[in-house]
Amino acid sequence: MTYPRMLNLDEATKSRLSSYLYDELTHHHQERQTTIDELMQWQSDYWAKPTLERRTFPFLGAANIIVPLTAIAYETIHARSITTHFAVTPFTSVKARRADFQQIENPLENFMQFELLHEVGIRRPIDDCLAELEKFGTGIGKVGYERIVRKAVRPGPTGQDEEIAVTVAFIGPLAAGN
Repeated sequence: MTYPRMLNLDEATKSRLSSYLYDELTHHHQERQTTIDELMQWQSDYWAKPTLERRTFPFLGAANIIVPLTAIAYETIHARSITTHFAVTPFTSVKARRADFQQIENPLENFMQFELLHEVGIRRPIDDCLAELEKFGTGIGKVGYERIVRKAVRPGPTGQDEEIAVTVAFIGPLAAGN
């Protein structure tokens, strides 16, 4: 079976499509390469690793200290941002637009507060997004996506219970290497 199932291309069309996609991806990469290089340089400045493992000037084994000014400035700003976002109690706010829903404002606010902070673990994804925003100043968020599939049981058309897959989408950091 080829993917997608409904698309059957002849060789000439497949060749034209491949050529078009190759050209588009090449142009996409070329247009963004300067920005990508700058982002990589800024990330390198943040980690501030010495260029030499062992100094030889002015003498062998001289001090090899690098002061990561970018990281120092960033950490100060980031700590203030996270404190500002998470010091607010409650973290969520619900305001009903209709009078008949006003009695569920507080229960819904408490539910959303619990879900976001304890079930979803929203602090880490927000921390990661703010970190990249503050480092690069461009609004580029670097957060991974995780897909969780769980099993559920529901009554089937014959009356028997059947197992179904339920997808729970969750935005959060990927495994190590993100």
